[in-house]
Amino acid sequence: MHLQSYCEYTLPDRSTFYLHFGDNRILERLRKIWTTDEWSRFASVAHEIWYRQRSGESVSWGSDADASHAITAEPLVMTDDQHRALLEMGYADKAAMELRGVLGTNVNMFSADQLHRAVADQIERATAHGITEEPAVLRYAAFGLLYSPNFDEHPEVRKLLQSARYGDVPLARALSEIGAIAGAGATDGRADQ
Repeated sequence: MHLQSYCEYTLPDRSTFYLHFGDNRILERLRKIWTTDEWSRFASVAHEIWYRQRSGESVSWGSDADASHAITAEPLVMTDDQHRALLEMGYADKAAMELRGVLGTNVNMFSADQLHRAVADQIERATAHGITEEPAVLRYAAFGLLYSPNFDEHPEVRKLLQSARYGDVPLARALSEIGAIAGAGATDGRADQ
């Protein structure tokens, strides 16, 4: 009953979103974005909140809050900044899930935790190159998973990424050429050394 009152939240503009507590990662994300008062109100129905992380480790949070604060008739409202942070925290998980579906057995060597970390790293690297549109970010991350986590350090790849960033070459063309370079073995691990 308690979680049910937290499954839906609104933004100041009255847009409505849902939280899925079946995914344990939501607890950790909420803990990071909520104020101390918001977390205390949520956690007040339990002496301890426990869940298992993606890596298999157990996490436990205690609550000293008064349980009388827990149940409220007021709808959960998040700020735009909290909402944006929640989406950003979940992006690497979303991308990892999509890439696992697209790349299939090519990423079977990664545990869920390893894949998440590898994808998060590639998203960060893509962003550093000015790549922010989701299809391009996913393609960039796929190169990092399939060829080399540092494929962008290869001189030909670096030049293409810089040309795309400055508008000299369309990003789609640069990514196609990077794919051809990677497919030809140009990033066969030399960038890792």
